[in-house]
Amino acid sequence: MKLSFPMRIYIIALIFRLVPVVLTSNLGIGLDDMFQYDMLARSLASGNGFRWYAEEDLQMLAPYVDFDLSTATGYDPEYGLYTSFRAPLYPAFLSIVYFLFGQEFSRFLFTRLTQVIFLGATLAP
Repeated sequence: MKLSFPMRIYIIALIFRLVPVVLTSNLGIGLDDMFQYDMLARSLASGNGFRWYAEEDLQMLAPYVDFDLSTATGYDPEYGLYTSFRAPLYPAFLSIVYFLFGQEFSRFLFTRLTQVIFLGATLAP
């Protein structure tokens, strides 16, 4: 079976996109925008709505920043604080990946693989 030229280019590009994913499979995420999207996605995947900064998240951030949300209106330490600060589509996408593949550390690898596949699907000949 002979592949067309565009299909060969697509497969080569897919391999090039998969290499960094495989090389960084043991890396987590930074404590910046990525962490906020992750918090929102975990909350959505757990059925808790569009919330962030639950007590578990604040404990992870404690060595770096001091947040006191105990006086914030509507703050629930178990689930976090409702927010509309971030656009909802990317956290919704992440929450689907987390729901399907779990919320363990491997969620980062599955998210990266899913993004590579979806990017490739848009570029497929």
